[in-house]
Parts: sequence; C-alpha cells; structure tokens
Amino acid sequence: PRSTPSNCRQRQMCIRDSISTMRDYGASFMKDAPAAILVAGDESVTDLWVDNASISATILQLAATDAGLGSCWVHVNGRPRLKAEPDGQSAEEYLRTFLPIPATWRPLCFIALGYPAAEVAPHSQKDDSDKVIWVE
Repeated sequence: PRSTPSNCRQRQMCIRDSISTMRDYGASFMKDAPAAILVAGDESVTDLWVDNASISATILQLAATDAGLGSCWVHVNGRPRLKAEPDGQSAEEYLRTFLPIPATWRPLCFIALGYPAAEVAPHSQKDDSDKVIWVE
C-alpha cells in the first residue's frame, strides 16, 4: 500500500513506542522524544567500534547542545531488556526484531533529542588539576 502522511505518522509512533520498551528501566521517556538517533558501530570493520561509536555519540550530544537542543544518552550495548532478567533477552536483540540493523553493526546507544523544558545553569568551575597527570 502507498504511504500516506497519516500511516507514516502512525508507523513512526509505533516504532518510537517499541524503542521506548527496549528496556524496562531508563528508556520509557523516549516514547515522547521528538527524535532519537541510534548510534552503532560495524564490528566487522574495527574492534574499536565501542570507542568510535562513543566518540560519535558524544559529539552528537555536543552538536545538539550547540543547536539549542537537549539530549539524553540511552544505553543499548550490554543491557538486558528486563532489569530483573539480566541473562534474558538483551535490548539489542529486541531492537533487531523490528529495526533493520545490519548483522555486523552493533548498537551502542540511542541519543534522544528534544527541546529542553528548562535552561540548566552550567556547572561551576573548579580546580581539577589534581585529577590530571601530565606526562612530559
């Protein structure tokens, strides 16, 4: 059948609802997020996919902030779908049941995006020099 604006909207809402149930803890708010981006890495290309995807996700969050958006990292990698069943179905396995994720791609996280409800003041600056080791 041909896609119409109403059935596209229904499909988007259905996918967003499904994503929000990928875990029974820490993901339910995604149902109301205006947008969410799945950040993944291709493990067939590099064994550093977690590191590379983490860098990408962090830069995505910084770019969202710069654009006036709020963001939240929602972990996928290594997380069980149900907190009470840590050895049961994983969030990744669940997502693969309805998202077309290539077999060699490994989801790290979702970055949920939206407009912040309130402006948050920046952290106060403090001297963290005792936490840095300089190697010369």
